Amino acid sequence: MEETTADGRAFDVRDLTLVRAIADRGSITAAAHALGMSQPAVSQQLHRLEHRVGLPLVERVGRGVRLTEAGRIMSRHAPAVTTALDAATEELDDLRGLRTGRVRLMGFPSASPTLLPLVLAHLREHQPGVSVTYVEAEPPEAVAAVREGTADVALTFSYPGDSADPHRSTAQGLSVRTVGRDDLVLVLPAGHRALEAGAGSSGDSAIEAPGTAAGGSDSLGHRADADARTRADTRARTRADAHTQTPDRDRDQSQEQHQDQDQDQDQDQDQDQDQDIGTRTVAVGNLSDESWIAGCPRCRGHLLELCARAGFTPRIAFETDNVVAVEALVAQGIGVATLPRLAIASFPLLSGIVTAPLPAVEARTLHLVTAHGSERMPSVRSVFSALKHAIATLDQHGDRNVGIHPNIPEEHS
Repeated sequence: MEETTADGRAFDVRDLTLVRAIADRGSITAAAHALGMSQPAVSQQLHRLEHRVGLPLVERVGRGVRLTEAGRIMSRHAPAVTTALDAATEELDDLRGLRTGRVRLMGFPSASPTLLPLVLAHLREHQPGVSVTYVEAEPPEAVAAVREGTADVALTFSYPGDSADPHRSTAQGLSVRTVGRDDLVLVLPAGHRALEAGAGSSGDSAIEAPGTAAGGSDSLGHRADADARTRADTRARTRADAHTQTPDRDRDQSQEQHQDQDQDQDQDQDQDQDQDIGTRTVAVGNLSDESWIAGCPRCRGHLLELCARAGFTPRIAFETDNVVAVEALVAQGIGVATLPRLAIASFPLLSGIVTAPLPAVEARTLHLVTAHGSERMPSVRSVFSALKHAIATLDQHGDRNVGIHPNIPEEHS
């Protein structure tokens, strides 16, 4: 007679958890350690499970084991079952007033220094019982982790028209919510000729220098040079006057030194303003002869499509995901690039470069990806709320280096 569990099934959640642990760890010994069991106990449970199922679940491979087809089927269903159990547990805890829980969050690199600190600070203030672990990963890996049950929430992004968008295929059967938009910018050397080339077509990026009408004749490079000379002359005169002071006028000298420091601060603020030139038009097509710096595969794909719409194929000479490296290469005139605003905001903009916003239609979309049903877990809902608060905070920041906008959440499978 076939052995079954108390409810008449051949296996239960403990068995699914066991099979999943073996799949994740690659050996029975490692699975036993992860589950807090002894190796003989795991071997006995596995043997009984295989007897009830009537199929082998693992096979030996060298010094380890791997799942058979039957084992992979059980492992594939384990995350959905454990998610449902976790949701039920947390809902009951919530009913009892126990505001606790653990959320495994994954996010893309430029979200780590910008959104993540705001999320954790919000949770610490409003939901101190919710703990969060975080792993940085690109969207395909993050979506796969949610599907495999090794992450609860994935913060991801997609570009318009991306044929390799991970939310189209790998996220099928998962919950995908649109939570924001991250604007893109061109990154150019200061004084680049494209900044003086005039307005582009309607499909090109639109930029306006602060205090200058769109399409005006003011050159950012010339204006910056003139402003720099004026500030330098002012500081030089101030320092010269300071050196002529007598010892019995130290107080006046100190005041002038403070004025000098204030002027330096004003210069830094002016430089920040010069680095983001508003909405004056720059045509992407005017950059067809440039060397380009590309980033991650999704960023590279969008760059190719952006340039194709402008009528050329970019000459990609460098590829790096390092934002600082991109900025340094651009500052030296070695190439030009596009970057999301979150990437720009993740590190102080290097001197010698300017940013030019691309049209809103080129922005990347931000998503939250979870397993179906996990939104019922109070801890996951708390992370949702914290993420939305973080996006709204950056949107209201008022810093031109931040161009992230919240969206009304939309869910699809």
